[in-house]
Amino acid sequence: RKPIVIDQQTEMIEMIDIMDKNGIEMIPVVDEESDNRLIGVVSRKDIIEEKFNERFVTIGMRRTVTKTLGQ
Repeated sequence: RKPIVIDQQTEMIEMIDIMDKNGIEMIPVVDEESDNRLIGVVSRKDIIEEKFNERFVTIGMRRTVTKTLGQ
C-alpha cells in the first residue's frame, strides 16, 4: 500500500541503509515535484558499479599524479 521510495536527492549511503534495513534489492526513485511520478529504479548492482567506478577513477588519478612527480 505504501511502497518504500526515494527521491533524486537521496544520498547513496542512505539508499544502502534503506535497502539493508528493509531487505530489498531495488528501490524506486520518484520525482516529488511531479506527484511522486516514478522516474527510475536503483539496484544494489547500480550502487556497487558506481562505487567501483569512483574508486577506479581515484586510483587512476593517483597514478597519474605519482608519475608526474617522478615517484
